[in-house]
Amino acid sequence: MHDAAEAFLGDVTRPLKQLLPEYKKIEANVEAAIFARFGIERSASSEMEAADVRVLAAEQQQIMPPGTNAWAARSGVCPAPVEVRFLPPAAACQRFLGRYAALSG
Repeated sequence: MHDAAEAFLGDVTRPLKQLLPEYKKIEANVEAAIFARFGIERSASSEMEAADVRVLAAEQQQIMPPGTNAWAARSGVCPAPVEVRFLPPAAACQRFLGRYAALSG
């Protein structure tokens, strides 16, 4: 659910987001409303951010041109131990909803 605000605001790349402090405030407000609606604790936010960065590093390592993920090594970010799979949208939706149901009870 850490990217749920994108459903309302669209996806903005991390480098661009750093240049848009007002966007980051709006995103934080939308995220807070989503977290409140689904009972997600804000304290989990830093853990989600760390996991998101590690998954980004894994994605870049697996599907982007060589060297794209050099920032991760320089920053001490260890790519997450995940395998990037390309799924049709319906299959991705089914997996997301299944995992959401399992985690939310």
